[in-house]
Amino acid sequence: MKKSPDHNNNELVKVSNELFQQLTARDIPSVPTQLDAQVHQRLNTALLATHLFDFTCRDLPYATVMILGSTIHFLTFTATGRIKGTPSGQSRKQH
Repeated sequence: MKKSPDHNNNELVKVSNELFQQLTARDIPSVPTQLDAQVHQRLNTALLATHLFDFTCRDLPYATVMILGSTIHFLTFTATGRIKGTPSGQSRKQH
């Protein structure tokens, strides 16, 4: 004989109520005062590590490439007088 969904739901509610009754009867200790400081210390350490990793592996290389590219274009223009992308016969007009 199959049990109806209502029967299964009633059993689940009954088990849940019993569990809640057991939990309300238990004495729960108070939160230690140092717990907050310990959580903050662990969180700050983890955040610092992820920020340093992100900075050194993503941001610093990107900034280096951007600055290096600008520096190379500046030095090329200084040495040749040509702007990148212009034909080699043309130079920057002097005013």
